[in-house]
Amino acid sequence: DQYLRERKQTDIDVRLVSDIDGRIFNDSTDWTLGAYYKDASEDLTRNYTYLPGPFRSSYDTTNKAIYGQLDTAINPKLTLVTGLRVEAWDAKYNDSDLVSIDTDETLVGGKVGLNYQESSNRLYYVTLSKGYKPGGVNSDISLSPEYKEYETEDLWNLEAGLNSRHLDNKLVSRLNLFYGKRKDQQVKSSVVITRDDDSTAFIDYISNAAEGYYYGLESELHYYPNESLHLYSSIGLLQAEFDEYINPNTGLDMDGRAPAQSPDYQYNIGFDYGFMSAWIFKANVEGKGSYYFSNRHDAKSDSYALLNSSLEYTNGNWGAIVWSRNITDEDYQVRGFGSFGNNPSKSYATEVYTQQGAPRTVGLTVTYDF
Repeated sequence: DQYLRERKQTDIDVRLVSDIDGRIFNDSTDWTLGAYYKDASEDLTRNYTYLPGPFRSSYDTTNKAIYGQLDTAINPKLTLVTGLRVEAWDAKYNDSDLVSIDTDETLVGGKVGLNYQESSNRLYYVTLSKGYKPGGVNSDISLSPEYKEYETEDLWNLEAGLNSRHLDNKLVSRLNLFYGKRKDQQVKSSVVITRDDDSTAFIDYISNAAEGYYYGLESELHYYPNESLHLYSSIGLLQAEFDEYINPNTGLDMDGRAPAQSPDYQYNIGFDYGFMSAWIFKANVEGKGSYYFSNRHDAKSDSYALLNSSLEYTNGNWGAIVWSRNITDEDYQVRGFGSFGNNPSKSYATEVYTQQGAPRTVGLTVTYDF
């Protein structure tokens, strides 16, 4: 089973940004103006024992966009931020099975927000933005025609936050609250197929849910009690749900359920300590809550916490780092497969199969800058 691919891609992004002398509207407004172009193509030839002949496909996409942003000072403390992006999206797919898909869309995104600089140590902000993810093609030959194409996703996002400094800049904090509404939400799914050689395979593809929403917060704290020690923490809380989505493969009703790979919480807590001018010791704990592995079944990961550390030495251009990840050798899952059975000793009973995360890992990295 041979896949021969030829990929080509060209990206061009040209941007003009104002300086102090280039401000407009009575020197009240900084501006950015840009143009973006991307052309990508992929040609595939698949030679497979169980096909009558080579399978060939071509997928060509073109993005053409213009965008701009204005930062307008309403007064010395309050700034209005407005932005707009207009993009022409064109995608063409053809294959030797006579599947032909041609998509031509005009996509619009933008934002409007307010920044309030109460003092040099405190900034409040609120932003409403509209984004998008262009549709596309699932090109795997094993997928039936109804799974080949997926639509553009639209997103409205509202966020508000506060960035601040305290204790003579020894304590730095960031708090961000957000809410988003997704239409035609793009979701990763998979279908189990039996090939002509009687082997079983998972075929991943992207499809659209009807709608979805999410809300949550992100928070960061950095504390520098002295020049040697840096303490930090970050946490993210997330509540995300589907609206009106039934998995087309399994018939599973996802209404009110969280999308795959969406844990309720994530965190990272640690410190850096420098000593003897050339040494730094670092340690942190990173954790993640339970989440669904896939949108096609109910299997979930366990929550976990991993302990990591490193010892760094720098001398001129030379550096060396002794590091260890997952010091306590915790068992945790990063991927899971459910709703099928592949064990003959259990009469192919349906069960969950998981891919484990990396065990305790220790390494040495040596660097030289020149």
